[in-house]
Formats: sequence, structure tokens, C-alpha cells
Amino acid sequence: MSADDLRIATASAYDHIVDDFVRRNDTIPADFAEFRATFVSAVRSAGGGGGRVVDLGCGPGRDAVHFLENALEVAGVDASRQMAMHARGDGVPVVQADIRFVPLRSESLDGIWSAASLLHVPRPEVPLTLRGWRQLLRPTGVLGLSTSLGDDEGWEACPYDPSTQPVDTQLRRWFVHHDDGALLALLDAAGFEVMSARERVSHRRWLQVLARVKGRGL
Repeated sequence: MSADDLRIATASAYDHIVDDFVRRNDTIPADFAEFRATFVSAVRSAGGGGGRVVDLGCGPGRDAVHFLENALEVAGVDASRQMAMHARGDGVPVVQADIRFVPLRSESLDGIWSAASLLHVPRPEVPLTLRGWRQLLRPTGVLGLSTSLGDDEGWEACPYDPSTQPVDTQLRRWFVHHDDGALLALLDAAGFEVMSARERVSHRRWLQVLARVKGRGL
């Protein structure tokens, strides 16, 4: 399947699990909340006290709403129509689009937030995707990235409420897991300077990375 086919199938799966997804992700772990707060602080520094942020793969809008509540200017991007609609219902401006090709102007952002979304980008597409994200950031901009660790790539069945799934259809999503060293090297090659990288463990192993545009101080 092509990268576009993988994206469409994954987005379709998310269309069917919105309500269950919201229920399961309503409460966030303390270490994730800490990482999100660190990102907000870095964006405020980059934006001179405020800041313009895009939440890539915003899903139903949980993190984007948090950024709005912290007086940041926020836009969401998600490939799933139903996820985007849910986020809009919570007051988040959202564009239904591919996070590989974000429809925003170059150097228009103080921050990019990507929590559990890069993991749906096919591995060959990741370098170009990260370079594109770098182009969206102003010289003082920051990236908050949380993605899964591992060395495999492939389909995973959705572990959500089966009553939300179409009859005779198994919902599945395409996942790409990354080696931490290889991912940090990709970020460096894309023009990011890593400020911190920390592993956390839940049902998966995650790497939380805070990075900034290479060669520029906050």
C-alpha cells in the first residue's frame, strides 16, 4: 500500500473510535502533563510571552484545548474527519489534513506539538516530514514530540470498544516505532537541536523530545 493508502485507512479507523478514544485518554499521566507544561513554557519564551502553536495529529483536541486555556494561539491538524469535528466542538480551530504536508506558512509558528502522531507516518516519509515541520517554525521556535520506541512497523488492531466498529470490519492503524538514537539523528538532520529527551513507559515505550531550531537560542 502507498503512504496515502496507509494514512486514509488509519484515519478511517480513528473516525470510528472517537468516543471511546476520548474516554480512554481523558486523564493523562503526571509525567506527560509535566512534559506538556515544559513545552508551553518554551513556547511562551519563543513567542515573547504568548505564542502560536499547531497541534499535529490533534485527535479530539485534548492537548489543543489545554494550550488555548494557557492563552496560546492554537490550530489543530488531523487526518480523521470525526476527530477534527470533535476538536472543533471543543473550540479548537482544526484543519483536516495530512501532517506530512501541513497547510501553514513557513516560519509562522512558535511551537509544534506532536503527541502520538509521528508514529503513523511511514518510515520512508519521516525525514521529509520533519524537515517540513522545521520550515514551519520561526527561528526561535520549539518542537514538543512524543512518539513510540521500537524497531518495527506495521498494522495494529484498534483495542477500542467493538460496538463502535463497522460490521465485519477489523479496524486497524499503521504504526511506526523508532529507535531513540536514530530518531534523534533524524531530528538533527532536519535542523533541530534537542534540548531534552526522556523515555516514559505506559502500554508502550515513548520518547518525549523537546527541541528547538538548530543554531538559534530561545
